[in-house]
Amino acid sequence: MNWFVVRTKPKHEFKAQDYFKSLMVQTYIASTPMLKSNKYKIPKVVLPSYIFTRLEKLDYNLINCNPYTRDVLKVSGKPALISDKEIQVMQKHLTSSYDGNDFYNVTVGDLYSIPHGMFSGQTGEVVQKTKNKISLLLKSLGVVITISLK
Repeated sequence: MNWFVVRTKPKHEFKAQDYFKSLMVQTYIASTPMLKSNKYKIPKVVLPSYIFTRLEKLDYNLINCNPYTRDVLKVSGKPALISDKEIQVMQKHLTSSYDGNDFYNVTVGDLYSIPHGMFSGQTGEVVQKTKNKISLLLKSLGVVITISLK
């Protein structure tokens, strides 16, 4: 199975996804949770007007029957193919999900560069480590943040 990039009408990503769900088509929208002023999270689309669909082969009839989609993203005249691994990396980055391998060799006092998430690229000193989380002092921002395993 491959992931194909489908262009949607502006601000219709979730409606397009719901339509594909009703047809039992697996989709993914690159989004990250945003906290609203009244303390609830809503998804913020990171790649506006695009959704990823997982299909055995590209079916233009299926794409065109969705009233919220426009066309398929093409690169050099061919539909863009996205691998499962690329989708997983994108999901991990956008949700700031970490696993045991991310913290395996980390000890208190080490410098740790955050590989993905909101603070991607920031480096901080590990000030505390437990079984499932580490706390980093980000001197550049003057804050201590805690990263948890999911």
